[in-house]
Amino acid sequence: MIETVTLPVHKALLQFLNAGVVGSHATEKDLVEILEEWPGYAKVRGVDVAGLAKNFAELRITKQNTIAAASGMGGDFEIASIERV
Repeated sequence: MIETVTLPVHKALLQFLNAGVVGSHATEKDLVEILEEWPGYAKVRGVDVAGLAKNFAELRITKQNTIAAASGMGGDFEIASIERV
């Protein structure tokens, strides 16, 4: 659970998750299609995923069943777990 988010890109990610990602999806393809909407969602909210927030330009599903954005020295910036049923 996240209590306080302060960076604009993190705020937008949390809003994006709450608005359309959290919940159940019929297929992984459906989820991928929603994740592909992230750059447009961020842009409308003033988050520059091509510039300052470039490490958050895309969201992807990892082999560890998570949704991740930026990768760095510490590994993936994982933002959600995926429960497969």
